[in-house]
Amino acid sequence: MPTQHGLPVEEKKRFVERAKRFYEDELLDQLIDDHKGDIVVIDGYTLKYAVAMNASSARQQLRRKCDKPVTYTARVGFDYVYYVPLPSTVLSGTVE
Repeated sequence: MPTQHGLPVEEKKRFVERAKRFYEDELLDQLIDDHKGDIVVIDGYTLKYAVAMNASSARQQLRRKCDKPVTYTARVGFDYVYYVPLPSTVLSGTVE
């Protein structure tokens, strides 16, 4: 089944995995000192990338470099892109 990029899902997954390996094996060490906490978006086909303070800006920058990027997104130096805390269990009782 083709994706929005016209690629079969399995092929798109291969490109995303390629971008992830590129980030982990090569790019992370280059970016960590100056860009820790920033967002990096990588095109899995060309391995071109963009770094910005937020995902939207990084994606816009990458779209200027690549026509239809197949992207992998990471927060430099972290295991997650966005942190969503769980609801606090510190408060107990009822609110009046």
